[in-house]
Amino acid sequence: MFGDMKFGLFDRVRRDAGDRLARAVGDLLPQLARRLGRLAITTTDLAVERRMDDAARRFEAEIGERCDRALATFDELHYQLLRGQDDAADGTADDGSSSDGDRASRAPALELLGDDELAEQILAQDLAASVRDTLESAYPTYLARLSLMLGQDADEENTALTARGFAVAMVAALRPFGTDPLLQDSLNESLRLLAAPMLAGLIEAVDARMIEAGLLVDGPRIVIERSAERPVEAADPPAAAP
Repeated sequence: MFGDMKFGLFDRVRRDAGDRLARAVGDLLPQLARRLGRLAITTTDLAVERRMDDAARRFEAEIGERCDRALATFDELHYQLLRGQDDAADGTADDGSSSDGDRASRAPALELLGDDELAEQILAQDLAASVRDTLESAYPTYLARLSLMLGQDADEENTALTARGFAVAMVAALRPFGTDPLLQDSLNESLRLLAAPMLAGLIEAVDARMIEAGLLVDGPRIVIERSAERPVEAADPPAAAP
């Protein structure tokens, strides 16, 4: 499968990352519900207000099953990508073909599971971009460490242990609201403010695990500065004019 993949370390890192992702989603949903509740009060659009209230209510009431959905999506991404690597290594497709065109068409990519809608893809891509911006120059070093663990070049397309992989799994926990045009702008901004720091912290933890295992490369390690107090949620938006 992978050239010099460190299977034991990868399995431990993958499981730990999945647990951390589920906890992050559990932390995110109540915060997201409160923020949507505040936004609902300020909007003058009755349809938007109802959708925000509905999303906030369900995010609060369905934390467990939404955490499970994020973790299941994360695990399925790993399965898809590893299966794609197996096919590529064998040089065969599911139907037994082995042309270069077939292999290229099956190159592993982090596709959304279930309803593969453009709006949800964009939401995940924007969240991943915010995470990468948070990590700045340390992110390429993180990818280099992932490459050592996987035994091949690691990027956003061929491993779920990336900003994009984690973002896809987290956005899956918001279904069906992530594809609702009435909520797109508010969810995008809310995820940038609330979820991006959580996923950056998750990647920091994965990076630390790899460093502890001796995967050292030239470049900065991920270190996120945190205040002594719990970060304050985004301020309420200004009230709408009467």
